[in-house]
Amino acid sequence: MRSIISYVIVFMSIFKVVTSFTQNLEYGELFNVQINIWIYRVLWFLAGAASAYSLIKFYRDKKRFGQ
Repeated sequence: MRSIISYVIVFMSIFKVVTSFTQNLEYGELFNVQINIWIYRVLWFLAGAASAYSLIKFYRDKKRFGQ
């Protein structure tokens, strides 16, 4: 279950960052608040990177302990 949520966050963050570039937006909307588009992109990138790191760590530990 944990890995499914991490995969969803990684794919959603990639989608959000890519679409923010392709739509050429000035503001991003996060929790119904308009914020600077670069802050929006950085926040989504950090969420995706943290989830990807969590997945890598999970599978590395799983491989090391032979589960």
